[in-house]
Amino acid sequence: MEYRLFSRKWLAGFFDGEGSIGLKYNNHYRKDGTRILYLYASITQNNKKLLLALKRRFNGAVSKHSGSKCFAWQVSCNQADKFLRYIYPYLKLKKKVADLAFKHRALLRWQGRRKTGKGRQILKSSSQKHERIRNRIMWLNQQD
Repeated sequence: MEYRLFSRKWLAGFFDGEGSIGLKYNNHYRKDGTRILYLYASITQNNKKLLLALKRRFNGAVSKHSGSKCFAWQVSCNQADKFLRYIYPYLKLKKKVADLAFKHRALLRWQGRRKTGKGRQILKSSSQKHERIRNRIMWLNQQD
C-alpha cells in the first residue's frame, strides 16, 4: 500500500481509532518557576512505514515505542494544531478532544516577540483554565 496520499476522511478515521491528543508539561521552567504546557497529537502503530509517511506529510517524529514492537509518530505545538485542523471536519470520536485542544491554543499568545524555541507560553492569569482543559482532555481520553 502506498502511503504518500492520505484522504482526509481516511486519516480522520484512522486517527479516531489509533490516535491520541493531549497536553503535556515539558521539562523546561520559566523564570517564574512554572512549566510550559504544549499540545501534541500522536499515533502508535506496528506499521512503521505508515508512520514515516505521516512524518513526511505532516512533520513530527517517529520513534520506537518503549517496551513493545510498536512505533509512535508525534507532532506537537503548531504542527499538532495544523494536523488536527486538517482532519477535524471528519473526526467523530476525538472531535470533543480536538475542540479542547483548539481552546487551549486560543488561550495562548506569544510572550514578547522573541522566540525561545519553546513555543507559546501560558499566561499566568490563564494557567488554571489550561489545567482545567488538560484535565478534561485526560478524562475524555480515558473514556475511549
